[in-house]
Amino acid sequence: MTQLLESPKTTYLLEGSLEVLHQQTREWLSEMDLWKDEILFFKNLINKQLLKVKTEDDKEELRDYEKILSKMHNDWLEHLYMQTQAHEMYLAGIMQNRPKDYDEVYRERHRDLTEKVDGFHKEMRSIKSELFEFIEKL
Repeated sequence: MTQLLESPKTTYLLEGSLEVLHQQTREWLSEMDLWKDEILFFKNLINKQLLKVKTEDDKEELRDYEKILSKMHNDWLEHLYMQTQAHEMYLAGIMQNRPKDYDEVYRERHRDLTEKVDGFHKEMRSIKSELFEFIEKL
């Protein structure tokens, strides 16, 4: 099985204290709140552009972007947010009780969640870039 290479920052954070992982998880939740706002902004922008565009092809492409953003928000981001909140609550319990046997389990879960958050972030950057490029051409 091929394993993706982790960034040095990810490796460093995963080796850090539980407090460092806790802080990273809280930053993810904050970033996800921003992504929700960005998606809402882009959906509003699309709706404004739909009133201005002349061709059906352009309207259809804008509607496709709106569907993608809705799916990103409703299916992916909401699920990721709930997973991250659960992860955060799990960590809070570990930090209070400090059972060593849960430490590695938590780090493995954190690594998996890191991959999901990074993947969503890349998708978000990509769709924003594509959407900006398309709207600039209108």
